[in-house]
Amino acid sequence: MKFFENRKVRGAISIFLVIITIPTLLFSAVLVDGSRMASARAMTQEAADLAAISVLADYNLDLKESYGLFSMEDSDEAEEIYRESLEATLLASGISGAEDYSEELWNILKDAAGVGSSYDGENFLNLYDFSVESCSVTPCYSLAEWQVLENQMVEHAKFRGIFVMADRLGLLKDLGSAQGEAAQYQEAAGAMEDKMDVDEKNMSTDKALSELRGTMEKLNGAVGSAFAGRDSYRAALQAKMKEIRLEYVETDEELTESERQDAKHYEDRRKELKRAASTLIDLAKEVLADAGKAKNEAEKAIERLEKFQSENSAKASGNSGIEELVNDAEENIEQYRSVYIPQIDSILNDPVLNRLASDSGLPSRLEQKMEGIDEAIRRYGPELEELEEESDSDEESDEESEESEEDTEEEVLYYYYYLNSEEKTEDVSAVLDGASQSRCYMASLDGEMAYFKGGYWKPINPTMDMVSDGGSEKISRGDAEALSGQTQEIPDESSAERGEVPQEIYNIRPSKYFESEGDAPAPGNFYNESGDLSASKDLLHQGAQGSMVQRVGEVLRDDVLCMSYMFGTFKTRLTGVERLSGSKMSASDKNSFYMPDWRKNSADGELDMRFEPKKNRDTVLRGEIEYLICGNRTDAANENTIYALIFAERMANNMYAVYTSKEVKNTCKLAASAASLFTGGFVPPSVFLWIFITAWATAETFVDMNYLMQGYKIPLLKGKNNLVLDSITNMNPKIERYGKKGVFVAYEDYLMIMLLLAGRETRLMRSADLIEMNMRQSQPDFTMAKAYTYIHARTEMSTRYLFNGIMPFQEHYEAGQATGRMRFANEIYLGY
Repeated sequence: MKFFENRKVRGAISIFLVIITIPTLLFSAVLVDGSRMASARAMTQEAADLAAISVLADYNLDLKESYGLFSMEDSDEAEEIYRESLEATLLASGISGAEDYSEELWNILKDAAGVGSSYDGENFLNLYDFSVESCSVTPCYSLAEWQVLENQMVEHAKFRGIFVMADRLGLLKDLGSAQGEAAQYQEAAGAMEDKMDVDEKNMSTDKALSELRGTMEKLNGAVGSAFAGRDSYRAALQAKMKEIRLEYVETDEELTESERQDAKHYEDRRKELKRAASTLIDLAKEVLADAGKAKNEAEKAIERLEKFQSENSAKASGNSGIEELVNDAEENIEQYRSVYIPQIDSILNDPVLNRLASDSGLPSRLEQKMEGIDEAIRRYGPELEELEEESDSDEESDEESEESEEDTEEEVLYYYYYLNSEEKTEDVSAVLDGASQSRCYMASLDGEMAYFKGGYWKPINPTMDMVSDGGSEKISRGDAEALSGQTQEIPDESSAERGEVPQEIYNIRPSKYFESEGDAPAPGNFYNESGDLSASKDLLHQGAQGSMVQRVGEVLRDDVLCMSYMFGTFKTRLTGVERLSGSKMSASDKNSFYMPDWRKNSADGELDMRFEPKKNRDTVLRGEIEYLICGNRTDAANENTIYALIFAERMANNMYAVYTSKEVKNTCKLAASAASLFTGGFVPPSVFLWIFITAWATAETFVDMNYLMQGYKIPLLKGKNNLVLDSITNMNPKIERYGKKGVFVAYEDYLMIMLLLAGRETRLMRSADLIEMNMRQSQPDFTMAKAYTYIHARTEMSTRYLFNGIMPFQEHYEAGQATGRMRFANEIYLGY
């Protein structure tokens, strides 16, 4: 107590309390304002989030209902909606202005606490006094960006695309096993193309053999012509001898009409015999030259075939197609070595032929002989004329003997001289057909021609070695011509007409900078009587370059989900075909292994991801999946391109299947030899074999395409056991011949493979095309480019300091540069 009585310390505590209280109050004010600002920042963040959500809540309902995609209904109004929502949230449900706010707050406190006095209008009651200084909202990430579209497709398909994945994408798990078999086919297709190239080059050998055969036939004909010319000359000579005799001898005997004609052409027959001899010599030389050329070509053919063997023998193990090709090459080599080359050698070494080819003096010797004969048959005529002149110069007796009973004339004879002799005879047969080669006419000629008399050289005939009509009942030259370059019109059973995108809409589609990949090969005109196999090789080239199955790479999760979305949303040309819906499908199709199960599941046909009939969707194009692959403006262009792509794929595979079938190939071989015979061997059987194999493969491909377009599934990769035709002349395909082993695909499965090959970006951008084209039917101004899915909002807001207008806090706030209002910015990205 004495402490308090000490007057020296009286009032010290108050001073200290004042000293401590002021800073404490200032610090407390700072803490209060700081906490208040922190809560204000949190409140504005939440308000901005709510405002952004309000903007996104105004989405395009039609787009969401039809395609499961979210985008703002009108991106131009985004900022207005954002500002209204933000102000409404921050300013207590639409109360704006400090006075209104404080009044409302005071009424709430008065009612709750029963306070009697009023502080209406006091701005300190408005703890935050928010003010939106500025805000800007920028829509971003439109559905025209393929990554954005992909994300939304994936999210939608996670829930809606499971049934599509289960029913329609089963092929994806089989592609791995099919790729191994496809690789084998690809390797065989490459070898087959090489073998076709070898056979095409070996046409020069076959042509050389054919030319040799033709020249030999001419030579054999020339030998016959030479002896026929000899006989014609003999007849003309005999007639000429009679004609000459009748000129000098008075007789009632006359030339017959045939003798008169023979005598008339006597000089011509001489020339013809000489010319026949010259032709014979020339042909003999030509035969030897052609034989040498044929042997050289045959040796080159063997070299080509041996090279093919060496390049492919190692690959033949485990690949029946290449093994068959190598075996065929060995058969070709054996035929050249054991048949053709020995025959050619026998021609080159034939002594008669070589003597004939070197006997260039034969025509002149025959000419000399015939000149001597002509002189011999005419020689007696002048002598007889001299005798008659001598007789006429004798004077007749002036008186005739009366005893003479009648005058008699002595018969005059005409004689023919022997060759190289002064001896003559009136016996025509003796001088004409006598045995002496030195004296008798024909014997002298025969002596010059004796060494090749009866000469005949059997022509080398590759066609005749194989000729048979055994294949004409199943395939013929006419069948191959009819199938060459043929394209088949598939009956269109869909109730939907082919659509066409208006040009002005097509020109502004999202994927306008992505070029169409619709450059599929079309069936080529493989039949060529010149023997050119380039068209057949082009058809096979697709397989040699790698099939669709081979080119499909790894399929990622998002790819699968996007494919589910596409096949669960977009239509194909078979969508809406009545006979493929469950209610219209025949009992046989419902029970058929070859009809895909998913076609049978719904009475209304294909269902979309909303479980609604896909045929009821109002779309610009009926073949939407086809558009995703090709990108052309019309259904006709897209569908024809798809048809050609599948045709080329199956054609290459069917070439392999037909070639590896011994039964079919033997049929084609027999028919090829007969067809070659019609060309006189100009097109050899080896070339016609490929032409007929191509024709058979084309017929098989038409059958495959028919089944595909009728909705059935067929083997993805065909072998010799999957061929459905046993004849082309009378086609009677049966789908059961496909069997049930292996991977089977429907038309839509081919679309899936081609869609994977089109590439992720391409198929997504073309999906954007389809969505935009279809949406514009009901919303003409809709574009995917303005279908924004995100907003970027920047907001500048302020709130007042609580104590900066009250002394003594004001000067301290101002000293810390805390004047006016506290400002802060908020930035947010938000989207679907």
